[in-house]
Amino acid sequence: MKDLKVRSYDDDLYPTAKLGAKVYHVRGAIENETVNTKEYAYDGRHVYSQVCDVAKPSIHRVEPKCSICDLCGGCTLMHIDYNEQLSIKKKHIQKTLSSVVDKNLVEDTVGLSQFATRNKLHLVFGGKVGNVRLGFFNSVTKKVVDVKNCVCHPDWYPKLYRILKSWADEHKLSPYDPKLSKGLLRFAAVRVLDNSIMLTLVVTSEKLCENKDKTTACIEELYSKLTQCFDNVSLWLNLNKERTNEVMTGRIEHLRGEKTLKATMLDTKIVLRPTSFFQVNTEIASRIYSDVLELSKRSGSRVMLDCFSGIG
Repeated sequence: MKDLKVRSYDDDLYPTAKLGAKVYHVRGAIENETVNTKEYAYDGRHVYSQVCDVAKPSIHRVEPKCSICDLCGGCTLMHIDYNEQLSIKKKHIQKTLSSVVDKNLVEDTVGLSQFATRNKLHLVFGGKVGNVRLGFFNSVTKKVVDVKNCVCHPDWYPKLYRILKSWADEHKLSPYDPKLSKGLLRFAAVRVLDNSIMLTLVVTSEKLCENKDKTTACIEELYSKLTQCFDNVSLWLNLNKERTNEVMTGRIEHLRGEKTLKATMLDTKIVLRPTSFFQVNTEIASRIYSDVLELSKRSGSRVMLDCFSGIG
């Protein structure tokens, strides 16, 4: 346990403090706070720690909307008020581009809706047969944190959680254990747009049950459950036997429903496949394209090339 004065943020936006020759990366702290921390990992002169108590809190500290954000670890800035989050991100871009761009050229970070904005997620299967956990990896323990609801996703998240958990438990499907390299279910890679869902089951074997007929029935049941909550369903399977945390690798097989995920943005139809890149924040994606269109009108350009943003 150590008392630390937080000075700045590192490249991953974790607050940092220095004590002697060591650099402390402190989860849950805010710049200029004095905090009491507990260490959990070391890497040379770098020490990774978690806030246990805040001796001198920042004026920007707020109560996180999610009660398990510390446990989950997916939202590292939720304990900071939103305007300060935007300021931190702007400073991060200024620092990153400092060698090539004058910091005054970096405009303010665009802030839109803070919650229920994400259209994509990679759910991790954990727990045991008959009582599957479904959620995200804790960055410290590497264990799966069961997340029944996520404030970063719209109201389709808890519905999907219940569908996948009940389906896996009812069919006694085993979650994958990365330490033992055993188990069947690894991830559910999900994208939802306009109440249409594309779901890719990432598994270690195409044989979900003891025989082909039961596997077929198992897949049909999952597809049926999804169609009760979503207007269109695209169900895929990815066979991943690699001993890594990479979500999808190798062959992807279409199982049921649509072969693509279709949606409309700015009166333009977009088509996605399981491996397509698309901005995870739907509201931000719409804003980006709107701003680019406005820039094109101002410049008088008739042709624009979208080279680095996935589906374009």
